[in-house]
Amino acid sequence: MEQFTAVARSCRQKKLARRKADANTGSPRTSPRSAASPKKQAINSTASSNSRGLGSPAAAPESGPESKSLTERLTGHTDYVIGVSFSSDGSMLVSCSHDRSMKVWSYSRNGRTRVLTTLKGHSDSVYGCAVSSSGLVAASASHDSDIKLWSLDTMKEIRVLFGHDGPVRCCAFDNKGLVLASGSYDKTARLWSGANGDCLAVLEGHKGFVRAVSFSKDATHLVTGSDDKTARVWDVSNPKSPTQVSTLKHHSDKVSGCCYSSNGALLALASYDNSVSLWTASTYKLERILPAVHSLHAYSVTFSHDSTQIATTGDDNMIGVWDVSTGGQVAGLRGHHAAVMDVSFSPKQRVLASASHDSTICLWDLHQAEADFLSQQQGGAKKLEEDRQKKEAAEQARREAALRKVYQEFDLDGGGDVGDDELLVLGQTRRKLGQKSGSWTKGMNDSLMAKIGTDKEGNLPMSNFVKHFNDSLPGDSKEFDGVIEQFMDLSLIHISEPTRLLSISYAVFCLKKKKKKKKKERKRDDK
Repeated sequence: MEQFTAVARSCRQKKLARRKADANTGSPRTSPRSAASPKKQAINSTASSNSRGLGSPAAAPESGPESKSLTERLTGHTDYVIGVSFSSDGSMLVSCSHDRSMKVWSYSRNGRTRVLTTLKGHSDSVYGCAVSSSGLVAASASHDSDIKLWSLDTMKEIRVLFGHDGPVRCCAFDNKGLVLASGSYDKTARLWSGANGDCLAVLEGHKGFVRAVSFSKDATHLVTGSDDKTARVWDVSNPKSPTQVSTLKHHSDKVSGCCYSSNGALLALASYDNSVSLWTASTYKLERILPAVHSLHAYSVTFSHDSTQIATTGDDNMIGVWDVSTGGQVAGLRGHHAAVMDVSFSPKQRVLASASHDSTICLWDLHQAEADFLSQQQGGAKKLEEDRQKKEAAEQARREAALRKVYQEFDLDGGGDVGDDELLVLGQTRRKLGQKSGSWTKGMNDSLMAKIGTDKEGNLPMSNFVKHFNDSLPGDSKEFDGVIEQFMDLSLIHISEPTRLLSISYAVFCLKKKKKKKKKERKRDDK
């Protein structure tokens, strides 16, 4: 056993020396472990094609004008920016990119955020980054299968963590800074000692790539999100002997992001099915769904430090900010020109940082963002109300014009319009109709409509209407049916208003009879 340990230690030292030499010369390394492992080569190939595509970043669709809340755009990375994270005191920001580097920024509220250093050492894309609670150590997770720990005091590499058999997608420190978790395309998550870099445990069970990891506030639980459409919860109170607590099944596509709230009450999951689910952290019961948070995929989700809001990123180049208690959107941040992959809330100010495939990091003033969104919503509501009123006025004008046209057909005095004589007849007829107690006017109510038979929408079909009343209608029933149809064709009175339809139609029917009678009288007088 001692001999085996010595050999392993020797191999590890040689490997570290070789990688440092490769990093100094700038030449990419080909890991002997990768060359000897067809399984890992397949994972690397699949992961690369899934995450990077072919060639340089593609042009993204326009996402509208930039938000006024965009205070700074940080440039410097030469390829997709995948991750971003504020330090615990908010004074520093770290970002990682497909350009194989991690940058450390000095954050300034006056719009003068500047890069402090660029940390290089990985031989492939850097997918994830995290800052310890002390603010002294940063971690980077890379496609080269390694995790590196960096001193934010000296800006130097501290150590390299070996163990994963595929690209490492994500990493996160617990709130005490004692344990680091990582997720990999080898379908496992690992726990590492923050003190010496030893691998404490391997978490197995997922059937797909592990894309996201997050510790609970008290560091007793860890959640892992996977391409197998599930999230698994682990009890890591003893990081050397973790146990699975629950498997969260709801999403219909990859679970791409996960985050515990700072108050320890909730867990949020983001998915490629374009939704975010909120779970009660004490029981892991589904509490709320936020559907359609982006246009196609949701990539990440992050809680604000007061646990009242969550921010989501997606393929529509936007960041959404949502109220946790209501699930309603409170801000929509536009400014990136490609998919947004990650966000981080500043712990001290109402500021949000975002990382995008457009190779930039954007800083946002959330006070301004919320004010802008509220103004847009109020403006939108006002416009909708104005449009509704205009539409109603236009419809009323159309109905009145159509009604005048119908009434003109029953011009009794030959004046060419509906005058007092016609209106008087209409009014008298409708009043008389209301006083009638005949079987065809009595009780035109819900019970009668039910007796006649309504359609699925609760309306009275013309065929049922005519069938019920045809035998008892006075005069020419066909002519009366024609009057009803005329009113309906002009959308003057809906069939769901049977009493009004019947009474007005019958009044007009009587006008027709009156007009015909007057015509006969005039012809007789002319003779």
